[in-house]
Amino acid sequence: RVARDERRSDRRPHAARPDSALPLLPQASAREVDARAADRAACLLARLRVRHAAGANYRSHGALLELPSRLFYCSELREFADPAVTRAMAGWGELREGSFPLLFYGLRSAHMHEVDSPSYFNITEAEKLVELIEKLVGLDIGGEGNVPRRKIDTNDLAVVTPFRKQVLKVRLMLRERGLGAVRVGSVDDYQGQEELIVLVSTVLGSGAVGPTPSLAQGLMSSPNRFNVAITRAKALLLVVGDPNALFDDQYWRELLKYAVEHNAYRGCAHPLLVEGADDDDHSVSRLTQLAQQTLGFGEASRMFPAFSSFLAGGADNDYEAYDDQPWRVML
Repeated sequence: RVARDERRSDRRPHAARPDSALPLLPQASAREVDARAADRAACLLARLRVRHAAGANYRSHGALLELPSRLFYCSELREFADPAVTRAMAGWGELREGSFPLLFYGLRSAHMHEVDSPSYFNITEAEKLVELIEKLVGLDIGGEGNVPRRKIDTNDLAVVTPFRKQVLKVRLMLRERGLGAVRVGSVDDYQGQEELIVLVSTVLGSGAVGPTPSLAQGLMSSPNRFNVAITRAKALLLVVGDPNALFDDQYWRELLKYAVEHNAYRGCAHPLLVEGADDDDHSVSRLTQLAQQTLGFGEASRMFPAFSSFLAGGADNDYEAYDDQPWRVML
């Protein structure tokens, strides 16, 4: 019996000794694990959204889907729209590569606001928008497949901008030129909407003095609003903005890079195109240039020398943050 008990005890597994343990693999930090999990969850959610619609997009030109598909939908969006519609602007002479449906107009500019309103506007961008719309209205399109040849009218165009004051300024300028029927609205207004041609004004400029408005107020630092803004167009997307003000945002930087790579950028220099790209049009108005040269962007100590001792104590910057261009012009 003793011998049998000894044999049974030999069959029992022995506890692992410390020196026989398997080596431990490097452990990721909790922050890295959370980041990876968040990325996987976002990608999975995007795939579920796309697959729910079979990955099909029945609105936009494939080239307009490529960037948002890569940024937000794990590259699973597919073009299923009618080519006779999405290629309607292929022959427009402004397009550098003939059929690439995107143009980014880069303008050096400054955003501003009125004394009684915290909402920002950009006159330079507004003038460029109106100029582009005047060129587009009346152009012949169509004539392919079952789509009859016709002229572009105001119902084919839409302007999207993040600030309500810019909406009002653009509407006023369009009405003065008999183009008041063009739809102009904020990004939120266009959720779920679409147009043949969409023009986007980003408003924020690198030439403004004082603190930049919270980026979350506009298109920047808001992936959802960025996605909405650049996916409303069926056949042509025109972006008017200051690339140097947009460059710090990862999504707008990707759009700028996408435009440069396809020779679809025109305008001022920026970090991705240090020499800029020629634009046959004089995009910055002479009036805006003269105003900036004459009045500057706001220097309270020069305007009010009697208060120079007060302003020298550091209050000048705080004062200039609330200094307003239209109010200074009235003086």
